[in-house]
Amino acid sequence: YLRSSMSIINQLETEYFNQESKLFINAEHQQTLNMAILVCLKLYQMTNKSEYLAEAFKYTEKSKSAVLLSSLKDIQAKIFGSIPKELTDRERKYNEDISIYKELISREEEKLKPDTQLIQTWQNKIFSLNQKKEELFSIYRKKYPAYYQSLYQENIISLKKLQSRLKRKQLLAEYYLNDTLLITFFIDKKSASINIQKADSTFYSNLTVLRQQLSNNKFDDHAFENYLSFVNSAGYLYQKLLGHYKHIGHFSQLLVVPHDILALIPFEVLLTSNNYKKNTPDYRKLDYLIRQQNVVYAYSSTLAFLKLSKHHKKSARTVLAFAPSYNDYQQAGIRALPPGLQSPDMLSPLPGVEEEVNNINKYFRSEIISGKEATESNFKVKANGFSILHLAMHTLVDNENPQYSKLIFSYRQDSIDDGFLNTYELYNLNLNSDLVVLSACNTGFGKVNKGEGVMSLTRGFLYAGCLNIVMTLWPLEDRSGVTIMDNFYKNLKNNRDAGVALYKSKIEYLDHADKLKAHPYFWAAYVTIVNQSSSGSNNYLHWILLIILAAGSVFTAFMIRRRIKFSL
Repeated sequence: YLRSSMSIINQLETEYFNQESKLFINAEHQQTLNMAILVCLKLYQMTNKSEYLAEAFKYTEKSKSAVLLSSLKDIQAKIFGSIPKELTDRERKYNEDISIYKELISREEEKLKPDTQLIQTWQNKIFSLNQKKEELFSIYRKKYPAYYQSLYQENIISLKKLQSRLKRKQLLAEYYLNDTLLITFFIDKKSASINIQKADSTFYSNLTVLRQQLSNNKFDDHAFENYLSFVNSAGYLYQKLLGHYKHIGHFSQLLVVPHDILALIPFEVLLTSNNYKKNTPDYRKLDYLIRQQNVVYAYSSTLAFLKLSKHHKKSARTVLAFAPSYNDYQQAGIRALPPGLQSPDMLSPLPGVEEEVNNINKYFRSEIISGKEATESNFKVKANGFSILHLAMHTLVDNENPQYSKLIFSYRQDSIDDGFLNTYELYNLNLNSDLVVLSACNTGFGKVNKGEGVMSLTRGFLYAGCLNIVMTLWPLEDRSGVTIMDNFYKNLKNNRDAGVALYKSKIEYLDHADKLKAHPYFWAAYVTIVNQSSSGSNNYLHWILLIILAAGSVFTAFMIRRRIKFSL
């Protein structure tokens, strides 16, 4: 019965092309998914058959970023189905226009006296565009059957395949939360286990306290009280989230796949012991998890190992970095601002960003665009083709309508771009970067959508095809941000793995911080979303190259010896 229900739900999700409809269906069937997970786990406990654990894992994966994964799958299906670029560009334009009209409606409805006639006109425009999309999809169905065949294929990674892709010293912890239970899958290359605990009011209370302490920058007020609150909550949550797994010390990297509000917590700040000073705050001496392991993150295990086909080759240029200035917003005044920004004064200067982006030049060949030239239009023109994108700027997070969360570029009077890059605009971009560094406030923070996860700006870049992202979970402190990013690029040059580079950068920061600046507020906001689909092949190519070079050296030495022997 449950398998049949899940099959019908999967078919429904595939049939709908509208993201809002998919999100609605996804939220509505969470109860069915929850039941399927619990039934499979009960059967596993009763029979100890691994097939039930594997099925429970599959349904847990379906509870995470299903709409995001479906959209990425649709992009890949269009490539494999050989749909002409002319048609996909037309679909992208329809989607962009629909999003613009929806934002106009949203802005108008927020006014004290909305213009209902204008709203109706825009709604009619949306209706007409949706009709055009349906006509386009009809063409897809009739002329490109390979597209639909690819679209209906199962795309969730199996437990067995996941284990084959994990590295030898890598542990994956995947979480599932419902109203009363915390379920954790601990998976490594050779084994998989499950841990089920109650998720009671104490658990949720500690999550709230830890989140508050991490983003709190008022260190003079109640300093010792806050210190104790942090230590107690971080210690409790380590025991709850990881303490039950006794072999964690055997692994050098922890890949965390969070669920629900767990996505708003950086696991590296959890405390592995209660060894701390009882009489005075000293954040240097705490036993943070990061001291034991490199922690990286993924929205789902499937996304962590998803391989995307790219349309274009990257340019030989490496880094494109943007650092806007906001002086021109002061001159333009309130008329240049979107809802949510009541005054240009809210766009205060970011004193460290120019230094931050200029530091990148020490390690990588890069194009730095700062000040007045760091506009939205320039970003859209230049972004495709660089290996790394680095964006150091203000953000505006819209929790009610996450698609209208914005990256804020320099102001320029423009008939097309207004300086505010919305999340929905990212959905319609085709980026080609291996890594995006969102060095701006709250880029990984947002509304938690039931069944889909955190609706942050980061998701927009994932939609655009950038699967490795450094993002932030709360507002950054300028000076520590500059230091961490400088060390990050230094480490990235020596080790192309972004997760390792950020891990080493944080360790270096902690090693030199004083007892106050070692507070996680200063260093733990940055986290890495990873995609490891190419890591195995890269390593493989690395060893092939080494073997070829070694063989070449042996052959050269042999020929030299032969010539010497012959001449003698």
